[in-house]
Amino acid sequence: MLFDMFVAGSHSVSPSITEITEALECCFEIDCLSGSVELYREMCLIIADVLTIHPDCIMRIAGQQRTARNVQDMYRMLTGAHLEMVAEKFCSCTYEIKNRVAWMRTALYNAPMELDSYYTNQVKTDFGG
Repeated sequence: MLFDMFVAGSHSVSPSITEITEALECCFEIDCLSGSVELYREMCLIIADVLTIHPDCIMRIAGQQRTARNVQDMYRMLTGAHLEMVAEKFCSCTYEIKNRVAWMRTALYNAPMELDSYYTNQVKTDFGG
C-alpha cells in the first residue's frame, strides 16, 4: 500500500513532506470528497508529518504517550471515508479548538475505530432509531 512507502527509515532517500502529502491527496482522492479540499489538504499534511517521524519516537495522542509506530499503524488504516468523518466532526465542533494539529492527530488516530459507530449513531439520531 502507499503508506508502506512512507515509513520513516524505510528508504535510504526519504521522500519530502510535500511529496508524501501530494501522494496522500491522490490516494484519498480528496477532490472527490465532500467538504473543504483545504481541510483535507491539512489532514494529509498532518498524516505525512506523522509518517515521517521515526517509529520509535514517542508521541502524545489524546493525552497519552504512544510510539510513533502505533500511530502510524492506525494512520495506515485511513480511507477517504475516515477523512470525511473527521472533517464533519471538525466542522460541527461548537467549541474553540485551541490546538488544531493535536485535535486532528487524535481524531485521525481514532477514526478507524469510530467510523462504523459514528455513522450508526448519526442514523439513529436522524431517524429516531
